[in-house]
Amino acid sequence: MANKENKVLWLSQEDCIACGAQDMKFILRNVTRANTMLGLGETREIGLVHMMWEEGKHSGKRVGLHGCIINSGDGDIHVASIKSIPSNPTNPQRLQKPRSNGLLILYDEDTGFPLAVMDDTVVSSMRTGAGSALGAKCCANPDSEVMGLLGSGVIASRCLEATSLVLDNIKVVKVYDWKRENAEKFVRRWEHLGYEFEIVDSAREAVSGSDVVHCCTLVDVGEEYIPADWLKAGSFQSFISCYDYREECYLLPQAKYCMDWKDRLNDVNACTLTDMVLAGKIDSERVVQVSDILLGRRQCRVRHDDIVFFGSLGLCITDTLNGFEIYRQALEKGLGTWVYQWKEPAMY
Repeated sequence: MANKENKVLWLSQEDCIACGAQDMKFILRNVTRANTMLGLGETREIGLVHMMWEEGKHSGKRVGLHGCIINSGDGDIHVASIKSIPSNPTNPQRLQKPRSNGLLILYDEDTGFPLAVMDDTVVSSMRTGAGSALGAKCCANPDSEVMGLLGSGVIASRCLEATSLVLDNIKVVKVYDWKRENAEKFVRRWEHLGYEFEIVDSAREAVSGSDVVHCCTLVDVGEEYIPADWLKAGSFQSFISCYDYREECYLLPQAKYCMDWKDRLNDVNACTLTDMVLAGKIDSERVVQVSDILLGRRQCRVRHDDIVFFGSLGLCITDTLNGFEIYRQALEKGLGTWVYQWKEPAMY
């Protein structure tokens, strides 16, 4: 008689870390692979859906939902996933717990049954930093020496760590946080990288004169605060937090645009850039997808003094590829906990 039971591997955060979730080289390698798969047409992605507890408050309490399919000969990967990532900005101060927590469900292509349910909290933050750094690798000037960080939380840490792996000439890192003690804690954590750290007193000081900027704030639609005259010619500006730059920045004559997935240009309030494209203020053809740079199809930066705006809005395929490789490692190491979806199906 056929075995009708179905088991699913539960992977805790600790299991995922034991299988590479906090290894930035591992994460960055998979993020690069996933973006390449996207460019080769080996993935299908559905747009990110945000459900907000307070309608219109994008930086408040919300639940993000992603989904994707990977069918790739690179590693013989045929898997689908659904990712959920609820977020509450008050959690760190109120509960001393993460702002966001993620869960990833991996599905088998052949049966559609779940393979694993796993923590995605660590991978989600790691791949966010890796995605922003990949943009810097593709679009920043290689001779960039000064990095500016707006915010000093988890995402800023991941951006710093990942960028340190792709840009060799960074010497100075300027850090701004509205709570100076957070910036001081951040610098102590990362001083082993050997950079000259400067804790600055304003966002302007962090941005002005910086060759590479990662925006990791909690601003919302309509709260854009960075004007064009703060930006250094030739700089790379990554808007992870989506709404930091005023429209005048994107309309500079030397402005260039790059993002991880151009389909997001159809999403209202995905970021300031997408809204400007939808309003007809920027031609969508001017926006380069990072996978096309990786595959040598297009370039974004043309001149040294171009200012590149990069939107890493988040690809589920990057979580999924990292999650699948973690799942493979867990099987090899005998990690995780097997749980029944059913011992015998009630209906079939």
